[in-house]
Amino acid sequence: MKIKKVAVLLSAAVIASGCFAAVPSVVPGVSPITAAAVSSSAKQSITINSKNGGNAADIQNALSRLKGTGGTVRLVGSFNVTSSLRMYPNETIDATGAVINGKTDLILNMYQIDNAVVKGGKWVLGKNSQLAKASTCSSCKFEKLTVSGGGNSNGCLYVYNSPKTTVINCSFQNSNSQGVYANRSDNFVIVGCKFSKTNGYGIHTYYSDNLKILGNNTTDTKGDGIYCSHVNGGYMSGNVIKNTTAHPDLDIDSIRHTSRSGCGIFLSSANKFNVGNKCTYGGKTYTGNTVNKCDNYGIHLNVCSNVFIYKLSCNSSGGDCVHNSASAYTTVQSCSLTSTKECAISLVPGPSSSTPAANSSCKNSVIYNNTIRTTSSYGIWVYNTNGTTVAGNTMSNTKGNAISCNGSKNTKISGNKINGTASANASGIAVSKNSSNINIGGTVTLYKKNYARNTIKNVKKIGISVDSSTAVITGNTISDSANHGIRTNNSKGIKVQKNTISGAKQHAINITSSPNAYISQNTVTSPVQDGIYVASSNKATVYKNTINTPKKYGIQITKGSKNASVKSNTIKNPIKQGIVIENSSGCNIKTMSSTTLPAIKTTTTRANGKITAGNTAKIKIGSKYYKCTVKGSKYTSSAFPKQKKNTTVWLYDYIGWGNVMWLSVKVK
Repeated sequence: MKIKKVAVLLSAAVIASGCFAAVPSVVPGVSPITAAAVSSSAKQSITINSKNGGNAADIQNALSRLKGTGGTVRLVGSFNVTSSLRMYPNETIDATGAVINGKTDLILNMYQIDNAVVKGGKWVLGKNSQLAKASTCSSCKFEKLTVSGGGNSNGCLYVYNSPKTTVINCSFQNSNSQGVYANRSDNFVIVGCKFSKTNGYGIHTYYSDNLKILGNNTTDTKGDGIYCSHVNGGYMSGNVIKNTTAHPDLDIDSIRHTSRSGCGIFLSSANKFNVGNKCTYGGKTYTGNTVNKCDNYGIHLNVCSNVFIYKLSCNSSGGDCVHNSASAYTTVQSCSLTSTKECAISLVPGPSSSTPAANSSCKNSVIYNNTIRTTSSYGIWVYNTNGTTVAGNTMSNTKGNAISCNGSKNTKISGNKINGTASANASGIAVSKNSSNINIGGTVTLYKKNYARNTIKNVKKIGISVDSSTAVITGNTISDSANHGIRTNNSKGIKVQKNTISGAKQHAINITSSPNAYISQNTVTSPVQDGIYVASSNKATVYKNTINTPKKYGIQITKGSKNASVKSNTIKNPIKQGIVIENSSGCNIKTMSSTTLPAIKTTTTRANGKITAGNTAKIKIGSKYYKCTVKGSKYTSSAFPKQKKNTTVWLYDYIGWGNVMWLSVKVK
């Protein structure tokens, strides 16, 4: 169809009059393709109505006519495009309300053009058709497009070497490959787009810096929802990703899996990148990201640095919710991570880092203020890392250890709340495999707030376990652990101090094969076995601990634990002996034998019991003490007044080297 000209006199008259109002785009009796002649300061427009013709040649003729004017081609109706359309700088295609059937490999050829705009329309593409290729452009924009089908190896929309490209409020569905691919395109922006059933990544960026990926939604993606490689700077916030599945042609290396894709978000070689941090664009603020039911990791970081993950909501991931592989200076903060089939958060050195120096590749990361529930493995796994801080997290119902630290050094674990684990092999905090300089419960300051003791309740195994490692365990609160409260094994120079432990089903503190252990100022209540148990551990110091109502011994030194020093401890109401030293030598303590306090009746004036000779004792009634005299293996008290029924009488017994034991009975 040939394009007929608008009457020259009409155009000239408008310009000469100085009137800047545009002539109507469709003039009665004139061709459906009409150039609107306007003033020299305004842009021209051409409208094409498919009822009077609507093939690729018509659209291309209109684009060519507007070349250099920065005008707009408006499409009305339904069009079949069988050859590529060449756009020019500053041009706009406005297809709002139109349907474009793409029947060629490439619909829009955008090469070396700046400020081009494609807006609106329903774009129905053939199986291997590509919507657009923007190459070596700047500041191009795609807005409110609905795209179905299509896609080649570079996706439905391919942006190459085209900085400041914007894709906003578009929809891509049933694509044969990835939805949008930005390659070497800095300051790329994609906002408010929807991706459904893409056979590849929803959004893919490569060597593109200062990105803004905001408020997008991907559903049923075969591949990763969002995949970014080699990016420096930018934001990825407000995105919702659901039901990603693995794609056999998009395998990703992983230390713990057969290679596979299907992550919610994948970042490789990203630096100084924000995932979920607040970002405002177009007057709207975006925060956090949501990932549900992905086949692999919720977020996978691979060899990244300075990535900040904030307010991620991850549910039902097939792997870890956050998997940090060989990535340094990473922060994971204020996330909600639930029902993952592996760990909630893992830090690992990656498959290329098998040497002892590996922990330098995954260093100085912070895991802070996250909520973790119902994991099939560890809550937080710190493996072969250096300088990790785990603080202020809340965890429950993990089938593996709530926090597991293996082969790592300089790790701080403070201010965490662990409310139960879900299997018999799951401890609260477990440190192993030659980890060194681990601080469990020491003060950590983050965002001007101090975090110290960990609170651990109802774990199915051990509250805090340290195996073949060095650590300081200080100021923690542990209650109702199904095994020991604190246990160390094969660990030299362990310090266990100022912890509060109650209701341990075995020993409150168990020190085994751990020489030079220092156990000080702990408060222990009602362990089923001993308050403090030291076995096969030379030169242990047990100092100023308070032990209440142990079901067995207050303190036991056994199995060849030589040269122990047991000083200034307070033991209340042990069911058996207060302090027992067995099969050990060189220990600084006067051994206690069976110590009982018989029933005291209302008329009793003295109490008798068994105690090792040479010790001193007192009886306390109310706030008053009555001196006891030790004779042989018995003690007697000076006379004291008759007591009312149910008055509690305490025996205060000094048993050598500053150790004190209390026993009580009520007057009958």
